[in-house]
Amino acid sequence: MQLLANDSLAQLVRRIFSREPRARPAADPPRPRRRSLLHYAFDLGADDDGRRLHGVQVLGRLGRHLGGVPPLLIGMLRDRNPAVREEAVQWLGRSLRASEPVVHALIGALSDPDEEVRQAAVVALGNLGVLATAAVPMLEEGLVAADRHERLRTVRALGRIGEDAVPALTVALFDGDYEVREQAALSLGRLGPPALGAVPVLITALRDPDTKVRFWATQALKRIGPCALNQLTRALGDDFAEVRQHAAEALGAIGPPAGGALGELRRVLTDDSQPVRRAAAEALAGIGSAAEQALPELTVALTDSSVAVRRSACRALERIGRAAVSARPKLVMLLDHRNWSVRAAAVGALGRIGPEGLAPLARALDDRHPTVRLRAAQALGNYGHHPHLAVPALLLTLRDPDAGVRRTAALSLGRLGRAAQHALPQLRRLRADRSAEVALAAAWACRAIGAERDA
Repeated sequence: MQLLANDSLAQLVRRIFSREPRARPAADPPRPRRRSLLHYAFDLGADDDGRRLHGVQVLGRLGRHLGGVPPLLIGMLRDRNPAVREEAVQWLGRSLRASEPVVHALIGALSDPDEEVRQAAVVALGNLGVLATAAVPMLEEGLVAADRHERLRTVRALGRIGEDAVPALTVALFDGDYEVREQAALSLGRLGPPALGAVPVLITALRDPDTKVRFWATQALKRIGPCALNQLTRALGDDFAEVRQHAAEALGAIGPPAGGALGELRRVLTDDSQPVRRAAAEALAGIGSAAEQALPELTVALTDSSVAVRRSACRALERIGRAAVSARPKLVMLLDHRNWSVRAAAVGALGRIGPEGLAPLARALDDRHPTVRLRAAQALGNYGHHPHLAVPALLLTLRDPDAGVRRTAALSLGRLGRAAQHALPQLRRLRADRSAEVALAAAWACRAIGAERDA
């Protein structure tokens, strides 16, 4: 065995130091040449249906960027086999070099005797988007088809084509099938401001018996934006409560530009319907500081029988800011409300009305719910000009049992800067907190206060 090992070692040494050239491996057998696009083009004229179908597939896949391929595929729309015609239609719809001849060829395919070819043509025209504008009149005929799936497919295609399809999509909002109406509203929303002409019908769709249709009609009105302001303002006076509610929601999404509807929103704050009142308060919150004129109505809304309306009124007053100081007494009363979300919303509003809200905020740091205490600690960080009240209250909050409240208190002290330098000893101890987030916040606050003090 030892001799065998030595012989093997000697052979290995000779191989390493040999000057003989290394033996080259045997040459690979010659590979068959790849077929060119021209070969596949010849397949399109073959008698065998399978070869023609394969030729269309390969040309469609490899020739998306080549201008010479679409004419070949257009020619295959006259093939005797419907499967070949359908494949050609699908690849024409995916072409990156679509042109007017392609669009007209696909429009012709809408009249194909085979149903699956016609369906593929609808989808293909939708894939071409705005390039398929010329197909809108022919596609509109699909909106009256007996098959709901065909109507749904047509609406989807029209939605991709764009602005020129708005009249047809507006008609689809009256379809007898809820999915078709839903898709029409969704498509109009994707178009945004160019769908302005559909606003009156979209407002009518807010009465739709289907929840999803009403939802997507509301979203469409939001996306259309300020262009729909006048129609939405008039809709606040509609006899149907859900129309008023969704119109107010859309106005709130528009934001400050919806200030022109302020008068109507003030009126519906006293509406008989609770969802309408809540939506009106949320709309005023969306408008922001420009909603100051609605202070009397918002102050009354703080005593509404609905928790949701009270909460929304607080948010609106928070957005108005310092000008809402007249609502302070009612906001302070809400700090004793049984619902914690109302108390938290009241704290948010008190944190924006100025020094008058400091004392109630300090009291809110003892609330039984951590979210209320957190919001109070967050608000106190904005009162750097009144540290004699803010800093002592926040120092006590550094020992709160909730980690989120301790973290927020540390961050608020850091925002107060030099005015919170007396909190540095406690903040340094807090860097060893069991919560990593609290420890990081305390370390940041120490750096923020120390940097300002050293400066």
